[in-house]
Amino acid sequence: MTLKELVPVGASIISFIIAAVLATWVSKQKPGTQQMLDISNAVGVGAMAFLRREFRIVIPIAIGLAVLIGAAIGSTNGIAFAVGAGLSAIAGLIALKITVKAAVRAANASGKGLGHTFALAFRGGATVGLAVPAMALLGMSLLYFAFPNPITIAGVGIGASLIALFIRVGGGIFTKAADMGADLVGKVEANIPEDDPRNPATIADNVGDNVGDAAGMGSDIYESYIVTMLASLLIAGLIGTPQNLFYPMLIGASGLFASIIGIATITPRKMTDVNKPLANAFYVSAAIAIALNFVFTYLFLGHTQIAYALFGSTVIGVILVPIIQRITDYFTSYRFKPVQEIAASAKWGYASLTLMGIIQGMRSTGPFMIAIVVALATSYVLASSAAPDPTQTVLYGIFGTSLTAMAMLSLAGIVLSIDAFGPISDNAGGIVEMTGMGEENRKVTDEIDAVGNTTKAVTKGFAIASAGLAALAMIQAFQYEAGKVFHHTFDY
Repeated sequence: MTLKELVPVGASIISFIIAAVLATWVSKQKPGTQQMLDISNAVGVGAMAFLRREFRIVIPIAIGLAVLIGAAIGSTNGIAFAVGAGLSAIAGLIALKITVKAAVRAANASGKGLGHTFALAFRGGATVGLAVPAMALLGMSLLYFAFPNPITIAGVGIGASLIALFIRVGGGIFTKAADMGADLVGKVEANIPEDDPRNPATIADNVGDNVGDAAGMGSDIYESYIVTMLASLLIAGLIGTPQNLFYPMLIGASGLFASIIGIATITPRKMTDVNKPLANAFYVSAAIAIALNFVFTYLFLGHTQIAYALFGSTVIGVILVPIIQRITDYFTSYRFKPVQEIAASAKWGYASLTLMGIIQGMRSTGPFMIAIVVALATSYVLASSAAPDPTQTVLYGIFGTSLTAMAMLSLAGIVLSIDAFGPISDNAGGIVEMTGMGEENRKVTDEIDAVGNTTKAVTKGFAIASAGLAALAMIQAFQYEAGKVFHHTFDY
């Protein structure tokens, strides 16, 4: 195995090792009283029952499709489909298991203060954040090493999408149904607080947090990572330059290393503001990813104009991550005007509250879409203008766009770590309330839960943006190839 091949494999293995260390540390923390464990076990049993029911439906379909794909377009695509589907299911299970385990321990840690509670919830999330992209990168790398032609492993994207669709969409519907049901019964009909132990729907609500926001998001980010890397590999294959084929994997490796360093910056010492260390972790990860991308570009693509143009495309993708984080934070955090305006509108009644929520939601899409369009246009122009062959100008532009998406997804480790922190802190607050631990404990979990709600929104924006960029690159590549076929047929 060459040095180029060792980089993504080594990054994945190191990420798995650190995820295992974090998971072990979380497991060693005290889970609290028997009552807390009983609630946690009930949530875990409910979440696993939901996933088992989904898998009972989707696994036979996946097996049948793997056989059909293998028979229709080649055995390698059938194998890749099975690998993509299997790892997607594992990604969901990993996210589910660790969030359930971390939540009860974070609840118990709430008596020790904000710093310790935050550290426990975040490290539980970081286990998911490091394991899922490492699994995606390692799976894609090994598939490509076994079958070097990207078109022969395109089935991996379909397999990942199939499982992610069931877990993400099914889990999301269950999550919101359980959440609204619990609120309607408790707050509206019974006039009791959220997560009150007298409301049996609170268990379903906590189950929903895990199957939708943890298992669903883990599977979703895994699928986006796989599809984005596959798009980059396919376009690099069309260009026909061998070193370009490894470049997306190197970008994935740099993002994993950067995420590990970003996660290491978060410590519980002197914790007063939960937002600040999370934002700093974003910026540190982005800076490290840009530096490593430059090193890998120089070492493996050489000192050429197109190499630096492709590196520039990755810089755009990396910068887009903290931009999306800041936009989402502004529109969803209680610290800023949009959420404050929504809260203030509640004094006029349900109608004004609903309208203000819709208005702010629509406003939030503006800067988000502008950022994506600017990133798309800039990366396309940058890469296409530096194409070494004038006949490949369009292809290099498309490749630049796909690398922007891949650079975004390379930071999935830090983004997913911060996302998984959300359902852990939410469930911790529920356990504190249901076991009557007291107002001081609830105040601690409420503070990290408020931030967790914002971080969950950040990941949704991240997943949507990266999927949009990858889909556009795939469509552009298809148009390019279809145009070649059309002109060849017409000329003939």
